Amino acid sequence: MTIIKNPVIPGMAPDPSIICVDERYYIATSTFHWTPAIQLFESKDLANWQLVGYALNNEEVNLRGTNTPAGIWAPHLSYDPQTKRFWLAYSHMVNMAGREFNADSYAIWATDIRGPWSEPIYFTSIGFDPALFHDEDGRHYLTILEWETREGYQAPGHIVLAEIDLPSGKLLSPWHRVTQGFTTRGCAEAPQI
Repeated sequence: MTIIKNPVIPGMAPDPSIICVDERYYIATSTFHWTPAIQLFESKDLANWQLVGYALNNEEVNLRGTNTPAGIWAPHLSYDPQTKRFWLAYSHMVNMAGREFNADSYAIWATDIRGPWSEPIYFTSIGFDPALFHDEDGRHYLTILEWETREGYQAPGHIVLAEIDLPSGKLLSPWHRVTQGFTTRGCAEAPQI
């Protein structure tokens, strides 16, 4: 029996997203304003983890002048068994001036977790913490925490969902508001299916 000692990943590794593909476990973590961005780890037993690379380098994202804790937020790691591609959806928080957030959301893909990774595919600037769902019927969906932008009320809004064309990043359906959250603040970050 393997004994797991915490922390399983030393150092800064916030917002972990974990999946299992072919009896291997993979974790992607936030890196905020540090590059290379989005750490990628691999394990056979959930106890012993090895850093196997980074998904973004300086060429794919410009983090110059980015303040803490802006930058690359909460990557969502997924695997599409039909195309045999790993997908990483993430937000690039460009600005956090007071209650006004400016975030762009993207995805990248690779056939091997070690890369090479595709060029970023722009999805939306509606909010942050995007996640992908790959349906068995071949369709794909994007969930995200919508950022409310009404005058005087810049705050987390609804969890929204839309069908998406992954190669182009174009929405195939309108956004559907799922819920406004489950907390007294009305916020549920990192929505996933």
